[in-house]
Amino acid sequence: MVLDFLSKFVSKDFAINFSVSFRLKDVYSIVSLQSEVLKNIYKKFNEENIEIPFPQKVVIMNK
Repeated sequence: MVLDFLSKFVSKDFAINFSVSFRLKDVYSIVSLQSEVLKNIYKKFNEENIEIPFPQKVVIMNK
């Protein structure tokens, strides 16, 4: 089922959690590489009009 598949990626907070792994020849370049990867993901999401809304919860209190 699709829902079973998606449940592996969706947490209780309605977030999208993923990890990216890569190998580096120069370990000292990790900070700049992480920055570039995040910038490219952000740019691609914007190009594709992908928005991840902040989760909201409604609390109704009865007297």
